[in-house]
Amino acid sequence: MAKRIESFEFKQSVSIIKSTGKKAGNLGELRKLISQAGDECIFHHVYQYFLKGHVLEYTNDFAQWAGESLEERALAERLSSIDPYTLKSVSEVRKELLRKIDLFLANFPEPRDVVNGNEFYFNETVSLVFPVGVKTRNLAEFLVAIEHIDAGSIYYHFY
Repeated sequence: MAKRIESFEFKQSVSIIKSTGKKAGNLGELRKLISQAGDECIFHHVYQYFLKGHVLEYTNDFAQWAGESLEERALAERLSSIDPYTLKSVSEVRKELLRKIDLFLANFPEPRDVVNGNEFYFNETVSLVFPVGVKTRNLAEFLVAIEHIDAGSIYYHFY
């Protein structure tokens, strides 16, 4: 008796950004708020980079802010070098962010404040997951479907 093959259903996730009401105007404040932020907030600022509609110079929001608003390019490069997919949890990502900031602050203990309006705003993502109406039963159907589905669906299934 042949085993019944289950179909694969493509899904997609839509992200809604939710403000935490917290903001940082300098590196000390950023460090403090990263240490206090929920995992959802860290996830939003580090992992959601790949869903942005355009390519940024740095690979996460913390690095982008350090490089563009604080004008601390060396710190931005260090923060950008963190690969969240090699770490086991959001907690480990947070520890690595804090470690890199602490190393920078050890050498440059008095970082400047950003210009008013360029503060780092801490956000979280609320994700809504829904089927996209595409099911496949075999590799041939899967290959055809993958050419037509949105990149957000691929992101959802891989990350």
